[in-house]
Amino acid sequence: MRQPDLLKKGSFSSIPHLLKYTVYVKTKHAKVIMIMQQNYRRLVAACYTTNLSQSVVASLSPVLFLTFRSLYGVSYALLGLLVLINFIMQLTIDLIFSFFSQKFNITKTVHITPLLTAIGLLVYAVWPFFFPGSVYTGLVIGTIIFSMSGGLAEVLISPVIASIPSENPDHEMSKLHSIYAWGVVGVILISTLWILVFGQAAWQWLALFFALIPMTACILYYKTELPPMETGEQGSKAPALMKSKTL
Repeated sequence: MRQPDLLKKGSFSSIPHLLKYTVYVKTKHAKVIMIMQQNYRRLVAACYTTNLSQSVVASLSPVLFLTFRSLYGVSYALLGLLVLINFIMQLTIDLIFSFFSQKFNITKTVHITPLLTAIGLLVYAVWPFFFPGSVYTGLVIGTIIFSMSGGLAEVLISPVIASIPSENPDHEMSKLHSIYAWGVVGVILISTLWILVFGQAAWQWLALFFALIPMTACILYYKTELPPMETGEQGSKAPALMKSKTL
């Protein structure tokens, strides 16, 4: 589209002309933003779904503590250990990315995040079917796998959303985090109703049901491209900070 004659020399000889040109620039910029948002619409949905699946990662085990206690006799200490494993694995992934983010293929890592969540939930759910004598081992393995995805999501999903062109990026970021918060509420409510209706013995089917969320994210990520992102070509400043004499 050819730009209007307002760009010609002397076109700003009056305030009305200047105002018209300002409106033209803002309108064109808004159209460009709208087109780019449409191109990334599927990616945004995938990021939101990934964050929703992290609500499951954070909330499912605590909701099922009494179920594991009554069905398998798992001690409170071992149940609490599941939460500690989840926290340590997520923190470990965060630290790895803080120091070595430039070593990873960001696009592939983002795409694999919900896949890890789905695999972890599947192991978590089906292990008792095949190994009923070592249920807790399956809970630990599943927790390790899906908590790794939680660490990846923490350091990657927000930067992806922030890099997508938007007229109101703060709104998009707030929406991302509100989805997580409401997801936690949803997981607690659905899990409670599920146990009340189907009984504690049906907890594995509940975990399989929640595994559909990260599977959906995997489908949404298929063939999506990430917007240009600053991945830290020189690596994180954390190592230099740790070596600082001031610190």
